[in-house]
Amino acid sequence: MTRVLILSSHVAASRVGGRVAVSALEARGIDTVFVPTVLLGRHPGHGAPGGGAVPADQFGSMLEGVAAQGLFGQFDAVLTGYFASVEQVEIAAAAIEEIRTASPHPLIVIDPIIGDGGALYVPEAVAAAIRDLLLPLADIITPNTFELGWLSREPVTDLRSARNAALHLGRPALISSIPDGDNLAVLYADDGENWIRKHKTVEDVPNGTGDLLAAEFLASRLVQDSNEAALNRAIRRTLDTILKTKGWSLGELADLQGRLNGLHPNVQIEGGELARRGVGQGPRWVLGLDGCKAGWVGVWYDIHGHASPRHQLFSSLSEIADAGINPVIIAIDMPIGFPERGERGGRICEREARALLGRKSSSVFSSPSRKALAASSYEDACKLNSLEGGPRLSKQSYMLFPKMREVDAFKKSKTGSIVYETHPEVALAVLAWDSNIESKKTAEGRTARLTVLRKLGFPIGGLDPHTYPKSKVAPDDLVDAAICAVVAQRIANGRHITLPENPPLDTDGIEMAIHA
Repeated sequence: MTRVLILSSHVAASRVGGRVAVSALEARGIDTVFVPTVLLGRHPGHGAPGGGAVPADQFGSMLEGVAAQGLFGQFDAVLTGYFASVEQVEIAAAAIEEIRTASPHPLIVIDPIIGDGGALYVPEAVAAAIRDLLLPLADIITPNTFELGWLSREPVTDLRSARNAALHLGRPALISSIPDGDNLAVLYADDGENWIRKHKTVEDVPNGTGDLLAAEFLASRLVQDSNEAALNRAIRRTLDTILKTKGWSLGELADLQGRLNGLHPNVQIEGGELARRGVGQGPRWVLGLDGCKAGWVGVWYDIHGHASPRHQLFSSLSEIADAGINPVIIAIDMPIGFPERGERGGRICEREARALLGRKSSSVFSSPSRKALAASSYEDACKLNSLEGGPRLSKQSYMLFPKMREVDAFKKSKTGSIVYETHPEVALAVLAWDSNIESKKTAEGRTARLTVLRKLGFPIGGLDPHTYPKSKVAPDDLVDAAICAVVAQRIANGRHITLPENPPLDTDGIEMAIHA
């Protein structure tokens, strides 16, 4: 059973907040656990609401009870909404961290309910806490136009500025209420996707429509709809409910009642199957590369979103120049930069990567010294690497010497300035906030990696099913190349991390760092 934790408001007489989320999700067969942040009698827009905020200690105690029931390990997603205090936000952030540890790859959706109409309706300290504590934990954020502008500190007035602000925040975003002439638009924005749906502006919409949109989008994502399909369903369902509420002159959102009737005849959505993708003047390609039996498998990724990802097999790195595409960044799963002498534990970046990966630290092997890399036999390589107290080399490391030498030459070529070292397991630990994903050789591990890529907005249709002969490219090689492409995207947008933070240079002036 798919199960979602909802942290939001409970308003007894109004269909807003957590009540809407519960009904939208459970209508799709998704189980919910709802922990309220406030208990109100009615929406404040109708007058004095009655009730009040749930005290932080009580809010935290409820979550402790949910955890004690063993449910933190069963949540497939978390949806957050309205918070009444900074303390509640802090408790929610801690709970999400625990859920990430206990549950395999939960989808974290942060609906930053902080304001609308040009003003905050929560204390600024609460809005800042949501920005600083919850947004970094999000897989998807669902702000309205005002909220996006406040969180990003950038003016949001149209589709282009909404996309730019979302990129600035560095999280996939479902953005509502974007003015577009006589229309209102909803945009799903990520580096690789820009899906737009818009409809004629409707005046005096009922309360709770933003809550419904976020919940419907999450529900569709949890049943494995693509981002485009999820947006399509969410906006149609929300507009249908708005029109029925107004047509029936209801005081509250026709959420439950609306589901019992067919689609409203005036639900007209523009955008079609493929929304307008107007970012930049054309494709901006990056390339992720992983070694394979046939040479190198590459995944091309257009970070402007004009073209779908594609993969390509190269027998050598020199063939990239003949591909007819000029990448802005190349991220490759192979050491770049070699120390003058062998070091126990390898380079600083490798030691930091192992510390990050914990029990999976063995996936990071120690790079040889530059002298050892030039050796023509395994014994000579070990002897050279052991000089001045260095360690012997593993056979696995020595078997990769030809590819290391090829990458070293590639880094020293005229293309070298755009070539960066990465490591898929390190990238996964950073991108998925999880260093314990199952081995990539297992079915569970493959599914987990594809799930992470999908959550990041990377279209996985070209990766699964695997189309190459396994004698040339293993299925995990292609997935690793896609992860490298996502890292290349992050480098191109200046959102990557570097291990170590201040990398040393080798004797050839090459930076020794792992990027993620």
